Amino acid sequence: ISMTSRQRFFRGALRDAVLLQATRCTHPGCTVTSSRCAVDHETPSSHDGATSADNGGGACHHHNHWRYTARATIRRHADGRI
Repeated sequence: ISMTSRQRFFRGALRDAVLLQATRCTHPGCTVTSSRCAVDHETPSSHDGATSADNGGGACHHHNHWRYTARATIRRHADGRI
């Protein structure tokens, strides 16, 4: 199933679809549940990343902020691991 949006933000059913893909924050070892996570682009929209379910990932507030301050990137492997 492909879900995309022309908007930059993950909202509504698209946000729900991204959060259903994982049960917790996508940062390795983090135990914050996905219901408490923000949804963000894995490939940033500023680098032509689509606002789509396969380019979205949940991250807790701490790791979402860390990703931007550390300029870290996220990569999803073919088997779905991040």
